[in-house]
Amino acid sequence: MKSRLTIRCTSAVTIILICFFYNFTFAQPETITVVLGNGEKLTVSTWSFVYYLVRSNELVAQGNTAQPLEKRSKNLYLVERYDQEDGKIDFGKGKDMNITAENLSSIKFIWNWKYGTLEKVIITRIDGPQLTRARLGPIATSFLGNEEFLYGKTLHLEGDYQGAKGLQHLNYNLNKWLKGKLPKKEIIEKIIFQ
Repeated sequence: MKSRLTIRCTSAVTIILICFFYNFTFAQPETITVVLGNGEKLTVSTWSFVYYLVRSNELVAQGNTAQPLEKRSKNLYLVERYDQEDGKIDFGKGKDMNITAENLSSIKFIWNWKYGTLEKVIITRIDGPQLTRARLGPIATSFLGNEEFLYGKTLHLEGDYQGAKGLQHLNYNLNKWLKGKLPKKEIIEKIIFQ
């Protein structure tokens, strides 16, 4: 009788652990789909957001020659903006936001192909309302380091994908709002996380 109870308890614990690790493993997307302006879809693995940050005092002293710090994360760290949120028209900054990888559904870039400019960015979350912004930035810095005075310079998406020439590396500046007359095959239109 005692051994049956032990076996049942052990089985229950095993099932709970399997479920926990199953959910943990599949909550973080291993690959993402990047849709280019020409409709081509890339399956990107070993991906991450790469944040390039500059200390504010270096930015003032050295201008654009300041050496940026590089931080990698699968989470999207942004500053809340009020330019298109809740009917507010103030362009000022709000609080820092941390959108975890498992809660990111997609990021869509709406381009004006005639002028080569970004009209808006739509961030779709699994656990919250859709965010519409004029551009992806500004970048939140409080999550990315203990230093007080960091300035978020650029935000890139990096990863690897299989292309015509074998394994290729993607390094794309997501915070740029003007792409000029680049071909559509060089511009990201949508990133699908889930």
